[in-house]
Amino acid sequence: MASQKQTGLTLAIIGCGVMCSSILEGVLAATVKQESAGTEPLISNFVATVQSAGSIERLKKQFPSRLKVLQGGNVQAMEEADIIMLGCKPYMAQAVLGAPGVLEALRGKFLISVLVGTTPDKLHDCIYANYIPSGPDDFCYIRRALPNLAASLGESATVAQASGSVAEEGKPLPAHFQAVMDFIFTSIGKIHIVPGDLYDVAGILSGPGAVFTTVAVDGMLDGAVQQGLKRIEAKRILAQALRGLAAILEDGQHPAVLRESASSPRGVTIEGLLSLEEDRVRHAYSKATIRATERSLNM
Repeated sequence: MASQKQTGLTLAIIGCGVMCSSILEGVLAATVKQESAGTEPLISNFVATVQSAGSIERLKKQFPSRLKVLQGGNVQAMEEADIIMLGCKPYMAQAVLGAPGVLEALRGKFLISVLVGTTPDKLHDCIYANYIPSGPDDFCYIRRALPNLAASLGESATVAQASGSVAEEGKPLPAHFQAVMDFIFTSIGKIHIVPGDLYDVAGILSGPGAVFTTVAVDGMLDGAVQQGLKRIEAKRILAQALRGLAAILEDGQHPAVLRESASSPRGVTIEGLLSLEEDRVRHAYSKATIRATERSLNM
């Protein structure tokens, strides 16, 4: 249960499951770090809503202080908050955002959605269906973001959409809301802000794309085991090699240049690369990325 309210903004998480718990853990750690440095944190107060008594106990155990947990109580949490993160199941968005009192509770606030396949326009329609606004300030600001599984380790590559709903056209996100979004997602890794028409493909690279590479990892581990190396040792070696590869790519190295520089005449690297090309592995990964993006666009 949260103690005395402090001076910073209040963040409410509506549907605090596994992903939002990882986000909350990172934000709380960043907040404590700011306070320890003598800096007033952007966010000082935290509210989370869940549906079951078991989830309440989970959150109280994981976050024994500074978090106010409500069973249900979505509208109450939105009323108390300045920033609202929507983390419920995508199919629940209509029921959550269309509930009585939500429209008023969100007026002028900032809604960040981490729901898969749910655009800002869809969320806007859930809140404001059949509503005639009296002015532009009647609406809330809406953005969506997609963290990945590495959020729990502080290594997420979060993709965020630069634009909001159609109703926000010509109305930029206020700087203090942008600062809050940056703070939230840099507390669990890095944030990559992209235009709305590129959000789905960028999200595929960040989330499913990282999972796609586990197929390649498993294949190399199987080959190493067949050649006599223990799987646990092979995984340890390969994990470190992939960390190194990630650092090289982040440093600006092009994958083709890297392959060329590592391929000596009649060497082992070129032998393996030719085998991969023979089996059309590059095409398989391109096709998987395209197909997954198309599925995301049609959800």
